[in-house]
Amino acid sequence: MTTLGADAGPRVGRGAGQHRCSTWPLSRAAMAEAPGLVVETVSRHMTAFQQDGLITFAGLRGVHLLDRVRLAGIAS
Repeated sequence: MTTLGADAGPRVGRGAGQHRCSTWPLSRAAMAEAPGLVVETVSRHMTAFQQDGLITFAGLRGVHLLDRVRLAGIAS
């Protein structure tokens, strides 16, 4: 899940403080199903990422990646 998020989406804007915005092609249920997780696990992690300032949400599938460096570190 983090790997998808760390690389997803076109760059929005330029310069310091800009972030990436992407629309994920998968629902949370589909993201959970691929590695054999339950949707609650995916939702819990995404909520934790939001609370930690790593991402924000835009609608059902829109995600703003606020800290790609930390996300990449989590993914590795």
